[in-house]
Amino acid sequence: MNTESRRKRIGAYLRERREKLGITQAALAASVGLPNHMAVSRIENGLVSFPFARANLFADALSLDREEFWRFCGGKSADVEAPPDIRVLGRGTLPPDIVKRLAVLPQSPRFWEKLRSILDDEEYVARLEAGGKRKK
Repeated sequence: MNTESRRKRIGAYLRERREKLGITQAALAASVGLPNHMAVSRIENGLVSFPFARANLFADALSLDREEFWRFCGGKSADVEAPPDIRVLGRGTLPPDIVKRLAVLPQSPRFWEKLRSILDDEEYVARLEAGGKRKK
C-alpha cells in the first residue's frame, strides 16, 4: 500500500468513527492537541500524513482500542505520545487534591508539555514546597 492510499484509508476511518460518535472536528482537534478543525480535516481527507505520535490520543478520543487502532494504521505502538501519569510530574510536589482534579481531566499534549516545564523549574517547585511564597 502506498503512502497516499494509506493516508486516505486512515483519514476515512477517522472521519467515519468521529461522525458515528457525533464528535465535531473542532472537538477532536482539541482532544488530541491539534491547533484547529482544519488540521483534522486535512488528516481525514488524506492531504497530510497521520500524526502517529498522537495515535493513542486519537484512539482514546474516538473510543477505540489502542492496539487495534495501531494494527489498523500499520504503525508501531512504541511511537506513542500519551498524557503522562500526573502523579509522576513534579516529583510529588503537587497537592493531592490538585493531582486528583488534573488526573480526571482530558488535557491536550500542549497542556502536559506546559505542566512539565513548570514543574521542571526548580525555583518554581521550591516556591510550591515553601507554600507558594515568592522570593524577593
